[in-house]
Amino acid sequence: MRTPLRLCIALLLAVIVQGYSFAQTISTTLGTLTEVKTGNTRDFTVTTQGSGQGVIGRIDFDPYVANDIILQYQAPGTTQYVNVPVNANGVAEFGPFTLTQESVVHNFKILFNRGDTYGYTLGLFDSATPTAAVGSAVTGSVTVATTQEATIDGTLDTIDNTEPGVETGKDFVWTIFVTSGDRVGENVNIQIKLDDPAQRNNFTLEYDANRAITNGGEINMQPLTFNELGIATIGPAAGEALVAGGIEQVMRINFTQPGTYSYRLQLRRDDGNILAFTNETITVTGVAGIDDMIGGSRISVYPTLADGAVRVDLGDVRNASISVTDMLGRVVMQRDNASGAVNLNTRNLAKGTYFVKVIKGNDVAGSRFIVR
Repeated sequence: MRTPLRLCIALLLAVIVQGYSFAQTISTTLGTLTEVKTGNTRDFTVTTQGSGQGVIGRIDFDPYVANDIILQYQAPGTTQYVNVPVNANGVAEFGPFTLTQESVVHNFKILFNRGDTYGYTLGLFDSATPTAAVGSAVTGSVTVATTQEATIDGTLDTIDNTEPGVETGKDFVWTIFVTSGDRVGENVNIQIKLDDPAQRNNFTLEYDANRAITNGGEINMQPLTFNELGIATIGPAAGEALVAGGIEQVMRINFTQPGTYSYRLQLRRDDGNILAFTNETITVTGVAGIDDMIGGSRISVYPTLADGAVRVDLGDVRNASISVTDMLGRVVMQRDNASGAVNLNTRNLAKGTYFVKVIKGNDVAGSRFIVR
């Protein structure tokens, strides 16, 4: 009696041990991803183990998110990722492959195009009978937040909404505003792209290389040139890292030809992708710039290179208004009811170029000086 009993027990133990040895298992790190945002590719793995059976891996998502997922797969022992389509039913399949008693890691990349919670079921199916499930499935979900994209906008196109608008022969100071969103740290360039490249010869354009309005210090206006495609790029060729506070880029433009100018402000990443853009249009009239005459009197401003007082000689003009602005258009000095000769104290002004405007009724005269 003992021998048959021992044999039965041994056989039973063998079956149990064999069952555990050949259990088909699958697991994934997909559900452990955190801080997932739209438009950003993330890596995850699937680990399989089993008895040598040929299988197909399958990830089931909700059908309504099928168009919002981009999935790539790197099979074990390979170096290339291949696209894995997510069909209209939300199903993505990878393989076939053969299960082994050793754990095998399958690498994936996934990108979500919409903020949502993406539930999934991961399982194995017999490669010969694709409807036959093998082992237990794994369920989970990934929460995806919407990426806050960078933005770009400019104020040049708002100037022609003011009186008298944009005229030839005048300097106009304007600003390009960039917000970083969730793209902080990515290398970008600000670009201006003309719809008509031939118009690049119809104006001069400068930018403040020091970004004094943001960083402090002295304004340093530098010329900006356009290539044959009508594109001008601000910043180093490799781009500059976006910072949390964004960018305020001061510009100065002077048109030599009237007309309608359409252009695009765009934020170009160092990989060539355009992160943000806005299309703008400005109309320039042919009115001549301000001269230095009021009636029959010539308005004189001297010295033009100043390190102390600047004298404004009004000639026969009486009870005029005098305003002094910096290159950002900010009024730094004002005199009312001025007559004869007026001395302006420049000792408290920062180094740079300043513009003097004299107004008498409907007559306007202008000049400039530089504080060194």
